[in-house]
Amino acid sequence: MGSLRSNGVSFTVLVAVGGIAVASSAPSHGIACSLIQVRDSQRSGLVAFTYLAPKGWKAKNSMTWNGNVYEADYGAETADEQYSVSRFEPFTMTYWSTNGRVTGGARLAHATDFLKIVASNLQKSGLIDDFKVLDQSDTSLPPSDIQKMTEQQPTYGSGRLQFREAGFLKLAFTKNGFHGCAGLGATVEGTLLSLNASYGRGIPTYSQESGAYIIGPTLIIATPESPDPQRVKEVQIVASSARITPDFRSYTIALALKISEANLEANRERIQQENRMMEERREKSMAEFRHQMEVKDDNSRQFCNYIRDQQDYVQPDGARVTLPMQYDHSWVNSAGEYILNSDPTFDPKGYGSGGWVQLQKYVPKG
Repeated sequence: MGSLRSNGVSFTVLVAVGGIAVASSAPSHGIACSLIQVRDSQRSGLVAFTYLAPKGWKAKNSMTWNGNVYEADYGAETADEQYSVSRFEPFTMTYWSTNGRVTGGARLAHATDFLKIVASNLQKSGLIDDFKVLDQSDTSLPPSDIQKMTEQQPTYGSGRLQFREAGFLKLAFTKNGFHGCAGLGATVEGTLLSLNASYGRGIPTYSQESGAYIIGPTLIIATPESPDPQRVKEVQIVASSARITPDFRSYTIALALKISEANLEANRERIQQENRMMEERREKSMAEFRHQMEVKDDNSRQFCNYIRDQQDYVQPDGARVTLPMQYDHSWVNSAGEYILNSDPTFDPKGYGSGGWVQLQKYVPKG
C-alpha cells in the first residue's frame, strides 16, 4: 500500500506486482470470504462501506474527513502481495488556467487523463519502477438531471458540463524486476466553474478559466502477468462486492442538505447585506446629486439676482425673499410688510403694524 498526492488530492492505493481488469460479476460458490466493514469513526460512528475479502487476504482500510468531505480508501491484498484490489471513494479535483496555460491543479480532457496521473504518481512514489499503457478507453456517459438543467446555458457560461466519462486504463509495469499488469477504472465528470472574458473589437477573448472534476469511485486491481485462475475469481469478489451502507448514505444525504441549507442562508444574508449596501450607496449618490443640483440652481439664481440688482434674504420661517440690492438692511413683520433702509441707526418701530424682524442676507451654498 502506498500514499500518493497529486494536485492537493491524496491517493491511498494497494499495489502488488501484476494486474488485470475485473469482470462485471463475481462467482458466488466455493470461496470462503469475510465481510469487511469500513467504519466512519471520525464523524458519524457508522459503518460506511462493506466488502468481501477471501480467506487469506489482508484487508486495509482508512477513512478520514477533511471539513465536510470524506476520503475513504479500502481494499485487500494477498499475503504475498501479488494480487490486490483498492478502491477510493469520490472526491473533487480543480484547475485554474490563464491565457490557456494551466496555473493550478490539473486540467483533464478525458477520464483516462486522471488515471494516467494516478499511474504517474505510483511511479514517482516508488511503488512501481516504470509502466507502459497497454490499453485505454473512454466511454461517454449520459448527463445527470442537474447537468441536463445546465445544458441550455450559453456556450460561454459557468456551470457548463465539459464531459462525463467512464475511463479504463490497462498497464504493464515492473517492480524490482518483476513484471505485472494493473487495471485502473474511474468515472470523471468535468464542469466549467467560471470563465472571465475580456473583449477586443467585439470578439470575446477568455483569459481566465477554472473548472472542477468530480471523480467517481476509483478501482485499482493488480495481478501478476500470468494470474492464477482461482486468484482471479477472488479478485473479482473483492472488486465487485464493495457497497455503501444505507445508514451512511442517509447520513451523507442529510449532511449535504444541511450544508446546502446553510449555504442558502449564508447567501440570503450576503444578498441582504449587499442590498443594504447598494441602498446606502444609492441614497448617498442621490444626496450628492441633489446637493449638486441645489448648488447649480443657487448659483444660477444668484447670477440672475446680480444682473437685476437684487439680493436674497432669509425670512423667519426659513423661506427666501428677493429684494432690491440698493439697501443694506431689511425688515419684515407678520403682516408681510417690508421696510428697506441703508441707515444703520434706523429703527422701524412705529412703522406699519409693528412686530418687525430684521432679515439676514442669504449666504449661497458652495
